[in-house]
Amino acid sequence: MYIAQKNAPKVTIITPMYNSELFIAHTLKSVQEQTFSNWEMFVVDDCSTDNGCKIVENIAKDDSRIHFIKSERNSGGPAAPRNVGLRQAKGEYIAFLDADDLWYGDKLEKQVRFMEEHRNIFLLYAKMVTKEQNEFFQKENRKYDLENSENRFQLLLLSGNIIPILTVLMRNEYADNFLFDEDPGIVSCEDFDYWLQLAYGNKKFAFMDMPLAIYRKHDNNISKGIINSLQKNLFLLKKWRAKISFLLSVKFCFLLFWRRGVVMLIHAVIPNALWRKIQS
Repeated sequence: MYIAQKNAPKVTIITPMYNSELFIAHTLKSVQEQTFSNWEMFVVDDCSTDNGCKIVENIAKDDSRIHFIKSERNSGGPAAPRNVGLRQAKGEYIAFLDADDLWYGDKLEKQVRFMEEHRNIFLLYAKMVTKEQNEFFQKENRKYDLENSENRFQLLLLSGNIIPILTVLMRNEYADNFLFDEDPGIVSCEDFDYWLQLAYGNKKFAFMDMPLAIYRKHDNNISKGIINSLQKNLFLLKKWRAKISFLLSVKFCFLLFWRRGVVMLIHAVIPNALWRKIQS
């Protein structure tokens, strides 16, 4: 069953890709099987060396909604490919889906309906489910009331990246004024920085309390490693330091080293099943 109304808003889907031949076919299938069909998709390859490009090109031959773009040089992260997609976007809405992740079949339908009914909301996000090898477990996104908070920027900064990019649907209004930071020092935190840009620009957020996407956790994920995570977040703090108070920066540092240092260190030595049991 597909939404076929001619006046339905269009969604632009942006997918950065690098060496994703093991995942990209399933990712594209999860988009093609959406109950909402009025979308365009830009798969932006960052100079892959595997067969992922051929897979996308073959699928795109039979689906004119899928557009394949190959970068001239490797940028080292997903920010530059996402910006390519943002500049190409023609849809009223924008969604992000990495080349190794999946969507529930009604993800776009539910979110477009919500956004059409809530014109004051700029960005909508939801829960996700994590798939680790052959095991599924639901990640309960920490629910902070970013919609009604008087200081969304401060709350978001101190809460950490509570917005999974694969669950986001946002308006394309003035989106070209907000681009992902392509600095190599912020790779794996560029999405968090992007949400901070929007919050600092006084954009309104909303949360759908339901899982709509599947994050596939594997050895090639960029955002892994305690030291790497700490370094990226410290780069983020340095970037925003001039726009926040000294007290707020101290709070951020404390939470940063607790969340990314102590908590991740404990997680590293505890089996995943026991860790999830402790969290619940």
